[in-house]
Amino acid sequence: MRQKENLKNTGLLNDIGAEVSQESAPLLEFITNHGSKIAAAVLLFFAVTAISGLWRWYTNKQERDCLDKKVHIEMTLQGKEKLQALQALIDDAPDKLKTVLCLTLGQAAIEQKDYTTAEQAYARAAREDADGNMSRVAQMSQANCLLQLGKYKDALTLLQTLEKQFDSPAPLSLRQMLAYAAEHSENTALAEKIYLDMAKDVTGEDASFLKRKAE
Repeated sequence: MRQKENLKNTGLLNDIGAEVSQESAPLLEFITNHGSKIAAAVLLFFAVTAISGLWRWYTNKQERDCLDKKVHIEMTLQGKEKLQALQALIDDAPDKLKTVLCLTLGQAAIEQKDYTTAEQAYARAAREDADGNMSRVAQMSQANCLLQLGKYKDALTLLQTLEKQFDSPAPLSLRQMLAYAAEHSENTALAEKIYLDMAKDVTGEDASFLKRKAE
């Protein structure tokens, strides 16, 4: 009896195996006929993955090297030599770091009272980060440099454009610069309005001072 059952089970397994083989046949045939193409596709996938990894490593290394050079310049150089080195570094830097480097150059130039170089550096920083938050910081610093250079009308135009990027009211520091630029551009009506508006946001001596400025 056991022998009959074993023979029966063996026959059943053979039947299942035959069915599986028939079902697998198209797949096996496809693999057999297209094996070289599949192998090529797999190799291409691994090649792309490897290249992508190498590129990330390369760009990260570029960024690390650039930041190392920035630190070296800041620690070892002074004066015009420092400004020239930073300018050269910006030109060769990865795009991701250009904004930070331009801001660094701007600050270094201000320390040297080279407001022309600083203004240009901040203008470039604003362009490099046109859609980011650092653009506002750069434009504020650029406007300050324009005021230092006596280019009051240019500063006024820049600050009015920048003011539109903020919810009303704009930051007090921006409005102070705007009023100063308007006053020195002989746009007294605008300066008066800004001083009076700022006086509403402060109290005590600050409010009195602003009202006197408006008068």
